[in-house]
Amino acid sequence: MTVEVLDTTLTITRQLPASPEDVFDAWTKPDVISQWLCPFDTKVVRADLDVRVGGKYYLDMQGEEKLHKHEGEYVEIDRPNRLVFTWISAGTHQEASLVTVTFEKSGDGTALTLVHDRLPGSEEVADHGRGWSSALDNLEKLYS
Repeated sequence: MTVEVLDTTLTITRQLPASPEDVFDAWTKPDVISQWLCPFDTKVVRADLDVRVGGKYYLDMQGEEKLHKHEGEYVEIDRPNRLVFTWISAGTHQEASLVTVTFEKSGDGTALTLVHDRLPGSEEVADHGRGWSSALDNLEKLYS
């Protein structure tokens, strides 16, 4: 895994032992996304996904002391190659940031690249880097 930070943009790459179709679907099926998009000690308590361009999603993650609400809109859906959506949360100061995830066949698995752009500043980039890295660890465990 590599993590790159540039001002308001975070880039993470990860090799996953599953097909691009399976990894893409893990981002678009509520029952699957609930299993892995829960960094650290959080649990997904709401995963409403209207997976179509212009469709909205709502992801609520319950931590020990706090409910973390996330929402956004799907901008581009190209199964199994690319998924683009806005990301709005307290961590983005309730402003729309942009997440682009690409899925490329790599050997017997998938090279996933996540680019989270338009974050408010370096502290938010670092926070999201830790959160996405933890969530992607969970995603990798789904295929182990």
